[in-house]
Amino acid sequence: MAFGFQSGQVLILDSANGKPVHDLKRPGAIRSLAFSRDNRYLAIGSDLVRIWNTETREFLKLTYAHPSPVHSLVFKRQGKRLATATEAGKAQVFRVGPGETDDKPLFDPVPHAPSQYSAPQFFDLVRSL
Repeated sequence: MAFGFQSGQVLILDSANGKPVHDLKRPGAIRSLAFSRDNRYLAIGSDLVRIWNTETREFLKLTYAHPSPVHSLVFKRQGKRLATATEAGKAQVFRVGPGETDDKPLFDPVPHAPSQYSAPQFFDLVRSL
């Protein structure tokens, strides 16, 4: 499990015993966190998104910039796509993984303005958001 703080700290704990596994520092307040289904990746959202590889204990090289803070994150089931939702009411989808070289979204941002913050959702196993 992971906890993000206003200070930019991300604390990752072993869910079996509650002991700290990693203590990361990021610039800016942490607004959102999401693990991939296989727990290999942890997406960390603030004004930008970084992906922590829990196996190698390193950040992937790409940084995903956003025009406003990211309040919600969700990985697609296979862990190769990440949907983000921002306080500006927009959602975007990015390719993620160690071999990715493009930090641009797959398509232009789409409206996402629910009455309460919620993560965008992937509706099927193909390409829908």
